[in-house]
Amino acid sequence: MPPVSFLKAALLVAVPIAIGSNAIGKGAGRDPYALPPPGERDKLRITYFKEDGARQTRWVLLASGKLETTDEVGGNEKVRHANRLVSEVEVRDVVKAFRRADFFGRKRIAGHPDDRGNEFLRFETGAGSYTISRKNDHWGGAFDRLVAAMRRLTQSTLTEDHARAIQTLDAALKSKADEKPDGALDAIRTLRDTLSTSAVPTLVRAMRRKELREPAAEALGWIGDRRAAKALLVEWKQGGAVSIALALGLAGDRTSARPLHACLRGTAAPEIRAACAVAVGELRYPRANAALVHLLRDESAEVRAHAAEALGRLRATSAIEAIIEALTDNDANVVVEAVQALGLLRHPMAREPLKKTAERLPAVARLVEDALLRIPAPKNEPKPDDKSP
Repeated sequence: MPPVSFLKAALLVAVPIAIGSNAIGKGAGRDPYALPPPGERDKLRITYFKEDGARQTRWVLLASGKLETTDEVGGNEKVRHANRLVSEVEVRDVVKAFRRADFFGRKRIAGHPDDRGNEFLRFETGAGSYTISRKNDHWGGAFDRLVAAMRRLTQSTLTEDHARAIQTLDAALKSKADEKPDGALDAIRTLRDTLSTSAVPTLVRAMRRKELREPAAEALGWIGDRRAAKALLVEWKQGGAVSIALALGLAGDRTSARPLHACLRGTAAPEIRAACAVAVGELRYPRANAALVHLLRDESAEVRAHAAEALGRLRATSAIEAIIEALTDNDANVVVEAVQALGLLRHPMAREPLKKTAERLPAVARLVEDALLRIPAPKNEPKPDDKSP
């Protein structure tokens, strides 16, 4: 399999470390992404923090629309602090990005504050708080996408950056096919970060250049415009590829779910079927449940792992027995994904199999503990701090 950029990151099964209160599990009956009532809007707070050498950047967005930005250089020597109001539509767009990334449902280990590294995102609501760091991010680009959603509100230079990137990419695309398109990759990254729908036509042209196909497809997926999804679907039908499948999942247009679903039962290469499993999970396409259950017995461990991951994201309670069976898989990554999927399903039937898995594989004990926090315990089951004999 050829080397890939965001693609391999998205397909690698790894466990990021996240920090946050366990209140999310306690508030399981609430929608953590719902905007609070008007009088309680400040209870929803999204924070981005980055420390780069002597420079610290902090953005704080409240659901009331208040945006605080602080840029500090050299320990209070140069501090730029600004407050402004953004519209409710802009607030909802950012919250929508967190919902779409399934922020609260992502893989998680209860960690120590020191684990958060020098760049992190925190989402706080009345239902609890949750933090994920760049240092421990294995989301395949979701962290970058969420930061980009925040950046749109904070940077006034985006328009200039966008125009410059369009010009650079246009010039690069006029070069011969066998020439290296100078500056094209940086331009594509800029267009990806700005999430501007006006960049779609240029990115579609870039996607048709072999050397730019993967980053251009990723950028189109991030933008998520209907035209972007349509162009990606056309490209998929001309020859399915890992990059296109993952981008279709990112784009979030469910009209593309059917051909991706068909891929799950087809004879495509394992890496493509794995990408399709990731995509249908991103698209929340429940009709794929049966095909994903079938893939839990696939010869490829990569396919099995992403099938379990997708079933968790789809909250496929009908697959509970098949996912429990996956706990005995001989591949550690499959077991990890099965544990996390069962935590998302929150079905009491999974409690005992999860406990046995922790005893058999101590390496996943912390993941199991986190999954069990999500699953309602029987009334007669002693709590962890219960010291009664």
